[in-house]
Amino acid sequence: MDSQNYLMVAVGLSVLLYAVVTHLTWAYRRRQAALPALRPRGSYPPEFWVEQIGRLVYYIGLPYVMLREGIGSARMMGLTGWSASSAIPLTIVVVLAAFFLLSIFWRRCISSLPALGDSLEGRLVSVSPRAAVTLEVIYLGVHWAFYRSAFIFWFGGDYYAGSFLGLLLVIAERLTNPEVRFALRHSELAVFEVSQWGLALCVTTAFFFSRSLAFVIGLQWLLAMGTFPAGQALIRKCLASAPASSTASSESR
Repeated sequence: MDSQNYLMVAVGLSVLLYAVVTHLTWAYRRRQAALPALRPRGSYPPEFWVEQIGRLVYYIGLPYVMLREGIGSARMMGLTGWSASSAIPLTIVVVLAAFFLLSIFWRRCISSLPALGDSLEGRLVSVSPRAAVTLEVIYLGVHWAFYRSAFIFWFGGDYYAGSFLGLLLVIAERLTNPEVRFALRHSELAVFEVSQWGLALCVTTAFFFSRSLAFVIGLQWLLAMGTFPAGQALIRKCLASAPASSTASSESR
């Protein structure tokens, strides 16, 4: 097979692996939630480290192997510098405008959330420190770049079609996750998920103008940190409004 076919297989396996692992993780967490908490709070169970290693291999290792084997293009992932540096000011303006709109969206949604009640039963909410958010930005930035570059490669270097088709694949992949589908059925959690799609759109637009992965990840980090306080406020509001049993269940996870 040529590079295009190998890349197609790699992307297909990546999406399939994501769907399978997220379903298994969802089932495991729901099963664990029904068991009594035997581990002291603040400790890290073995499955935590397994998950972290798996995430590193999936988000960073897979693109690295593809590039190491000559499958795909580092340039199309944005790893070779500023090929469109003249458009950087426009990129900054677009992303700052997107940040302003996302901030308004967060504030309005959080302030207008209804009473949450029993709808929070079984949800998976975790309070992530800023270091975890930074790691997530790096993982997602590389992962999204891998998908974008695949479509750009298949379309013969068409950055417009490739970038936005890559965005559609990212959203489609997210929808295979049962945790995401659960969140979309509950207004208090759908706010966060929809905002993530908006963030992905901002990042895609920024990449289309800049063609630099480092620049895009930096902007993605600023957006994530800018909306971090709103995300924390949303989580606190969820936890404060949840029944005691639901809150305890969430803390045990």
